[in-house]
Amino acid sequence: MSNCSSPERRIWSIFRRVTSNDKFIPEIDGLRFVAIMSVLFYHVARMTELAYGSPNQSFAMRALFNGGRGVELFFAISGMVLALPFARHYMLNEPLPSLRAYFARRVTRLEPPYLINLFMRFPMIPAAKGVSISVALTHLVASVFYVHGITYGSWPLIHQPSWSLEIEVQFYLLLPLVAIALYRTRTAMRRVCIGILIIAGSMLAHMIPQADTRLHLSLLCFAQFFLTGLLLADLHVSQFKTWRSSVLWDVLGIPLWFLVFTLPGRLSWIFPAIIVLCYIAAFKGKLLNKVFRNPVITTVGGMCYSIYLTHSLVLQGLFVLLKRIPVIQGITPHLVLGLVFIPPLLITTGAVFFVTIERPCMDRRWPSKLSGRVKSLRWFGGSSAPAELPSYSRTML
Repeated sequence: MSNCSSPERRIWSIFRRVTSNDKFIPEIDGLRFVAIMSVLFYHVARMTELAYGSPNQSFAMRALFNGGRGVELFFAISGMVLALPFARHYMLNEPLPSLRAYFARRVTRLEPPYLINLFMRFPMIPAAKGVSISVALTHLVASVFYVHGITYGSWPLIHQPSWSLEIEVQFYLLLPLVAIALYRTRTAMRRVCIGILIIAGSMLAHMIPQADTRLHLSLLCFAQFFLTGLLLADLHVSQFKTWRSSVLWDVLGIPLWFLVFTLPGRLSWIFPAIIVLCYIAAFKGKLLNKVFRNPVITTVGGMCYSIYLTHSLVLQGLFVLLKRIPVIQGITPHLVLGLVFIPPLLITTGAVFFVTIERPCMDRRWPSKLSGRVKSLRWFGGSSAPAELPSYSRTML
């Protein structure tokens, strides 16, 4: 039995995230699964609308177009994940994270896949967008340094979905200061302060006009979701172990998860509170916790960064093919076909990118390993040939 299952486990393991410690939290990747799938479904619906006109405004269609809220779900996850080490330090007396290691991890873990994605797309941009190479190059430089939204006040030209990654970087730079300031205070004061900041952030976001793209593509418009993550990190460290799992969290959480994608826009100011309750239910609900810890769901969720980076280009190509199928007529058949067949293909493409590009970068020591291998090559002198190098809605594109 073990001989049969061992190869299967080895094959499956290449799609799992690499963690450098024992603090892997499967529910986090389960939450990432929901976020990335909602983004994929939203973009399929958006591409269908762009190709065939506006679909009917049914309940299901409104839920699909609210799938763009997956980005806000990601922001809350990022806030929680990045704040957890600081919360553990101030609440559990664990070592304070090294700021040097904190920022170096961003460079070694997330930068290579991001930059490779940009440079893969760059040669196609002049023809696809109708701009000169010099114009495309200036936009590429802005995206490389995560300042396209601030510089141009417009969606990124090279990879439009990276607008959210620019906001993530803004939060990444501020998080140590915010976390240290908040988590050093007493529990009641800390939570009151975070709650007030979430409310203030929601009010500020509603005051920013949609036409002001520069502000809309900044942390000012989304800070409340990252702060929601800080509150969740607080609760995860200080309260979750004392709260018993209960089916009552399922009774509360399941309707709230539906509300995430059906909440009217005029009520979006309560979205951070809904996220808090939904995420707690993912950890503490009897049924929901099993779902969010499911190995298939956590595996796909762990590849969300690669899927997010690669999905838009593949999606456009698939829609070009879909439009050429003569037997399919009308918006609804195209949408149904797209929702059934396109997300698995996007996940597959993201999985290939994950295995070949992102996963090797999860090894904290990959820069030193690569440097050691390069130094060991005998490029000059000797009789040996050089060793072979190791292989390592918004509209789209």
